[in-house]
Amino acid sequence: MSTLRPDSKTLLFLYLYQHSAIKSRQILYFFNSLVSGEKLFYYRGCGWKAKRMVWSEEDRVWIEKMDELFTNLFGPDYCEYEYTEMTKHCVVVPGQFPLTDYNHEEWERNCEQSGSKPATEPQHQSSNILGVAPAPETTSPQQDDGSTGRDMSKKTAGLTTQQHGNNTAPVAPVPAADATKQQQGSSKHTVTAMATSTLQNSDNTCPSDQVKPDDVAWHSKEILENLSVLTRGERASLKLPEVAFISKQDIQLVQSPNEVSNPLLVNLRPAESAVTHAIQLFKELSGTRTVGTINVDRPDDGDGDEKATVTMGRLGTFTKESVGLYQTMCRLASEAVSFREEERWLANNSSSVSDLDKVRDVLCNSRPNEEIIRQGTYIMDANDFSTLACERYVNGFTIDTVCLKFLEDSKPTNLVYLTSYSQSWAKQGPRYFSQMVMPFFGHCTVQDATYILSPFHFDSPQHWGLLCFDVASRTVHFDDGLKIDQPRDLLVIVKNMLTGFQLLSNNACFQEENWNKPKLDLPLPCLNMPHQTKTGEGSVSCGVGVIFLVKDIIKSRNCLPSFQWTFKNMASLRKELMALIVQWKK
Repeated sequence: MSTLRPDSKTLLFLYLYQHSAIKSRQILYFFNSLVSGEKLFYYRGCGWKAKRMVWSEEDRVWIEKMDELFTNLFGPDYCEYEYTEMTKHCVVVPGQFPLTDYNHEEWERNCEQSGSKPATEPQHQSSNILGVAPAPETTSPQQDDGSTGRDMSKKTAGLTTQQHGNNTAPVAPVPAADATKQQQGSSKHTVTAMATSTLQNSDNTCPSDQVKPDDVAWHSKEILENLSVLTRGERASLKLPEVAFISKQDIQLVQSPNEVSNPLLVNLRPAESAVTHAIQLFKELSGTRTVGTINVDRPDDGDGDEKATVTMGRLGTFTKESVGLYQTMCRLASEAVSFREEERWLANNSSSVSDLDKVRDVLCNSRPNEEIIRQGTYIMDANDFSTLACERYVNGFTIDTVCLKFLEDSKPTNLVYLTSYSQSWAKQGPRYFSQMVMPFFGHCTVQDATYILSPFHFDSPQHWGLLCFDVASRTVHFDDGLKIDQPRDLLVIVKNMLTGFQLLSNNACFQEENWNKPKLDLPLPCLNMPHQTKTGEGSVSCGVGVIFLVKDIIKSRNCLPSFQWTFKNMASLRKELMALIVQWKK
């Protein structure tokens, strides 16, 4: 148990004391981190004399809970740091950030509930949210449009959890999973029980970095092999090993090692940067071999790769498969950070958006790849849905599914929405583009369309904008929240799209020379979209801005609508949109 510092923790304790029925004797317990009573209790700041304390079992439980609470509120007493190539500076090693947002009523309620049972009695529940210390959020924006070989009907993704040592915060449990999910119910409950057992048995006392295999490792293996049946809340509750800092110099490839370590029997895990470096070493090994001073392609015999291992400092030597297991742990840690962030974000409902409890339930009790809503072959899963929370970059699936739903609800209409894939289709030429977009004109012929809308994605920086073809005025518009200089490839895409429309309609009105007279050239006229903030709220909401822009154009049936929203109100707009999607889900 870490020593509690009489600084910010002391001040918060005094606040708790003023707002609760904590007895005066418990002030003494708060300053004591030596629960065993082997050392004299002494706190000079209050003038107390050193004395030997005898703690009851009730006292010990209270002291441990308070230490867990403050550790999760403020993080560890001393943080570790690591240098990352991505940020070019030192960052706190994952697993040490404060997490819990204190809610006194919830704290008292949980204490009363736990106090009615013996301290050693395990509490079996399908999801046990832990107050775990999150890693730095490492969500990298995904551009779905650029990969044409990707399955349009869905993609797989993964995110979320972390812990600090063996500390867990007494926060409210996650609601029970939706009983209607019967297709994987049996397997799901089995793995959930294993996860709960792992949490209860993980406070081991084995020496060094080794854990008791009977208590933890077997359950961990079963859980990691069945992660797909766990909900986002259950995945976020998994207690992962504490992060150990391993420098790049201590990560080396080893051929035919004397001993290989089992990552499930190690009580620590490497940071994400270390895992990434190890994976890169394996890739370099499989891709090239050195002849003298020259790197040449390696024959694809596979023998060397199978025997190759990597030594990761004091943690041990691991196979490629084991490093992949560590990569899964890093992904779970990242998922947990995102999940906790969503909880805090939803709790801050200053605009009084309704149905947020239902939004919270969907985020918690859905599996990551579980379908939330579908429009044709386009699906928004729980991972996509979660990107609408907080201040996060949204992908093409999220934009397309929501915009297609807005269009569906507005029919009959002569507006046409072409999905974010259209950008990559147009890059492959007008004929290919015309073939791929033909299904989107099922409710309206090309020549009868009034407006044709399609998202446009900037690769650098990662950013979303919107193309709008005004067929009546023969004008193509473009706009984005940051008002970035329009790239040259935008004009190529627009011209290929116009030629594709001409092939579909056999109508000369789509000929290039008839558009944006006197000449179709950059910059294209804007749509008067609200200006996006560059920092704070709204700064990463370009995709959500495109969704609301499409919504306004569809609703007003005008490509230059009057806007009643701004990026500065994006938190409320995101919550309203998520609540609407939950209604659609029903």
